[in-house]
Amino acid sequence: MRMVLIGDLQYQLGEEREILQSFAQLRALAPDLAVSMGDMGAPRELGRERGMSACAQLLKVLRCPVFALLGNHDVEYPPDAPLSGAYPAYYNALFGEPQPWKAFEWNGFFLLCLSIERQPFAGLRTRHGLYLSDGQFEWAKDQLSRHKDHPTVVLSHAPVAGSGLRCVPPIHSAATDAYLDHGYNAARWRDLLLTHPQIRLWGSAHFHMGQDYGAAISWAHQTTHVSTGVLTSAARDGSRHSRVLDFTADAIRIFTLDHRTETLHWDADVPLHASSQPSGCYAVRKPQEVLIGQDRATAVFDGSQWGKIYLATEEGRLWEYDQDLLELTGTICLSQKIAHLRQKDGRLYLDFPHGEGFSIGITDPLRFEILDGWAAQARIRESSPQGDLLPQIPFATRRAREGNCISWNNER
Repeated sequence: MRMVLIGDLQYQLGEEREILQSFAQLRALAPDLAVSMGDMGAPRELGRERGMSACAQLLKVLRCPVFALLGNHDVEYPPDAPLSGAYPAYYNALFGEPQPWKAFEWNGFFLLCLSIERQPFAGLRTRHGLYLSDGQFEWAKDQLSRHKDHPTVVLSHAPVAGSGLRCVPPIHSAATDAYLDHGYNAARWRDLLLTHPQIRLWGSAHFHMGQDYGAAISWAHQTTHVSTGVLTSAARDGSRHSRVLDFTADAIRIFTLDHRTETLHWDADVPLHASSQPSGCYAVRKPQEVLIGQDRATAVFDGSQWGKIYLATEEGRLWEYDQDLLELTGTICLSQKIAHLRQKDGRLYLDFPHGEGFSIGITDPLRFEILDGWAAQARIRESSPQGDLLPQIPFATRRAREGNCISWNNER
């Protein structure tokens, strides 16, 4: 049995012919099922019925059953008005499904498909976050508990926190929308994985990066995590890729279809039994290493007493890294170089070289400065240094294809 995963269908108007050609390549592989991973439409049509309807028509070219997930842009609020409803009302009419999440048995396997939902408007900070409701989470947990004896594949628009799949800072991490429930309750999806070893593969999209990086397939939380690229001009690295999954009696075989060269090549095999080792092109998550893109780190500060590490960069960003999630959780500052970090009475004090700075609550939910978002002003301007200096940690920079990776060791 064969499944194809189609990454974010964001595209430019006029690009439809090329999309149809790519879909014809996928159709030639004779898939039994296709899953569109969300974010469907052209600019100004994302999150609108017109954009999703156009993609629904394009997907018919595949001539196989298609299930469509919803991504963050499919459910985002218009910038000028709050809307009601957990997902677009027109989803059912376009795709014939009662709701955009689904669980079903498929030739001995169990498939769990998750979708992003519209966030509660109260307390909204960014209109395109990766929110899933408690209701959908409890439904997913119940479905997994009922199918413990089935090798399981979970599909979602964005990956699980700590998976090790790379994104492109500052695009996603600085917008606090890099992984499921980023900024809400991301740890629950990691915990769900750890309590359900039958989940052999978790597929996601969202990053708009190709599938030929070392960290496009990773091993974390006893699960294989697979990133899906895009087949449109929305690719951030010029690639045009889709995923192909072959389900056999012993394994799930992972392939990349390169739409530019029309070639299909094998990437990895995922064994169906947890005791067997996966093979192929895998990245193993390093707990104390993060990707910061093309920026350069200038200092790493130890906030491990409250489970944080802070990374200052040449471009003036201060990243927060969560030692539990193993992820960048956001940026405290986006545009001013940091001279020192201090802490006092539950507040983090940022000192700038010119002598002025600000403080922010260490656990304040509004502590992050968000790209293309809005938030209440939670900062307090500080005219003189206050608090105890945070110690700096020695760090190293490793150059990877996707940017600079910063590693450190704060063991004492």
